[in-house]
Amino acid sequence: MDISQYLQRLKEDTNMSWSDLAKKAGIPVSTVRDIVNGVTKYPAYDAVARIVSALGGSLDKAYEMPPKIQEQIAVIREAEEIGPEEFKATISTMRNVRIEMLQHQRESYERELATRQQENERLHQENRDLRKTLKIILIAAFAIMFSIIGMLIYDLTHLDRGWIQSFYGIETATYQPGHILQSAMDFLRGLFA
Repeated sequence: MDISQYLQRLKEDTNMSWSDLAKKAGIPVSTVRDIVNGVTKYPAYDAVARIVSALGGSLDKAYEMPPKIQEQIAVIREAEEIGPEEFKATISTMRNVRIEMLQHQRESYERELATRQQENERLHQENRDLRKTLKIILIAAFAIMFSIIGMLIYDLTHLDRGWIQSFYGIETATYQPGHILQSAMDFLRGLFA
């Protein structure tokens, strides 16, 4: 429960008007209304203490702390009750525990960082290998493509030999050099037909 919720609950329980609450707390009505309704995000401690007192509440409940902080406060209060030597020993123990926790956190962080760096290096190596493979495939594809284009150009310019001649059954004896373009067009029509 936050401070404004606690103050709203106290105000509802007392049925006190805004002006009565402001007079009793010694704070302007607009300020009281803003603090109680949660408009003021970080109200001054003194103002909250006056409003809580005017409503008959408790500051301990208004500023309810998380259990972990309450445990730490309890340890400090215990330490205040024991002697100076025991207090120093307790503080020293707490400091050592904190140092051990920080060292453990640092070691865990460094292990995680090393693992991520290894994974990053592995991914970079895979990327480099993939690029090499892609280059080889592209070079092979271009070599095959240029070879096919070269064979087509050669066969189109030399219809008396090559695979176009065998494809169309052109006889060397019946071949007429003036019909190269016509033969090429027939060949292309045959490919797309």
